[in-house]
Amino acid sequence: MLETPYPAPTPGRPPNAKYNPLFDPYRNVAHIPPTILDLNYRGTESGANCVDQISVNLTTMYTQMIADTTANPDAFFRNQSQS
Repeated sequence: MLETPYPAPTPGRPPNAKYNPLFDPYRNVAHIPPTILDLNYRGTESGANCVDQISVNLTTMYTQMIADTTANPDAFFRNQSQS
């Protein structure tokens, strides 16, 4: 169950983008907000629509936070207990 019914799109750009620290003249305009992030990005666009991308992102987060750490609970803390 989601904590919020609305997905978190990328934040909007400030009115004067030239002074925005995220400004990049070579940035792909397809990634300019409002765009749903691809948390499973591997160098190529998935081509999924927003609804499908949200589902993929939720699956990715579940895999990283729950499934991957169930077999090895110490992996949740990324071996911080050994420091």
